[in-house]
Amino acid sequence: MKKGSSEYIRSILYPVYIDKEIQAIIIVDFKNALIETCINKYNKENHTTLELTDVNHVFSYRFSLPHSITKEKNYISWNFSNIIIQALLFTIIIIIIINVVISFYRKTWKDYYYDSMTGFYRRDHYEPKLNKMTHASVIICDIDHFKSINDTYGHDVGDMVIHEVTKRIRKSIRDTDIAIRWGGEEFVIILPKMKCNDLIHKSEHIRKSVSFGKINEISVTISLGCTHQNPGENIISTLKRADKALYQSKKSWQK
Repeated sequence: MKKGSSEYIRSILYPVYIDKEIQAIIIVDFKNALIETCINKYNKENHTTLELTDVNHVFSYRFSLPHSITKEKNYISWNFSNIIIQALLFTIIIIIIINVVISFYRKTWKDYYYDSMTGFYRRDHYEPKLNKMTHASVIICDIDHFKSINDTYGHDVGDMVIHEVTKRIRKSIRDTDIAIRWGGEEFVIILPKMKCNDLIHKSEHIRKSVSFGKINEISVTISLGCTHQNPGENIISTLKRADKALYQSKKSWQK
């Protein structure tokens, strides 16, 4: 301790040799606080959590500094409170980044694969996959008199009708069935190949589900066409036959 003050100092001794004989000793005194200041500065600049301590424990190690003879021992120790705080902050930042990336990916993925209004697959995304299908049943649905609904009530109500119709269709099919928004108010449903009576029953169930209850005080109905994929037939040809069946359905309904 420095005389006349309460400050601890460290004396660095540097011997001066001439012709291999010690001729002088240079003594430089450093305030102990200066060393701690340098360590704190180093920690701040390098984002470390080392600190000077005189406590010996399993997470510290001893080191020596050149200074005057003393019984004092020095240890470098981890500051665990700082480590925990920094670890928590780092973890929180990583979690936030991961959530942002996941959220962005899900939104981008959803926008790419699904139609935002209906939640059905987008035609431009799913149509190329249809060529791989070999055993499927197809139902094509179309909202009746939709142009009239748009002209009478406006496009906002028309969008509401599409949203509710597709919501009712979705409730009428299985999660594994493929629903595609084929056009503005036209939808395609791809199912595993079914027996003829089962397919007709499924189509009728969808039709009744949609027409049950008004939408925004409007009575809404749909027409449907359904068919099976023949052995060796391209699914596009199957869709064309289903579309013809839809046309016949609308034609007979309007008579």
